[in-house]
Amino acid sequence: MNELKPCPFCGEKRAYIGVHDDEGNYRGRPKCEYESDPWSGLSYAIHHDGWGECIMCTDGKGGVMGGVLFDTAEEAAEAWNGRTDNG
Repeated sequence: MNELKPCPFCGEKRAYIGVHDDEGNYRGRPKCEYESDPWSGLSYAIHHDGWGECIMCTDGKGGVMGGVLFDTAEEAAEAWNGRTDNG
């Protein structure tokens, strides 16, 4: 998987892909147990650490605050890295 660009909102350099169910609940990182046996749908979102500093921060428990859910990790990475800014 491609390395992710920094966050365009706050500059955080350590963005990562999270595994979610279809309701948006965070279940872990790619290759986690849930991804191999999803009982409530499977989707992906971009995250980065921090709480309340940026719309893309997690909620302290891995829940993404301002993210969009994607069908695959590759789609999430392509959307994140495909933006037109220089970040």
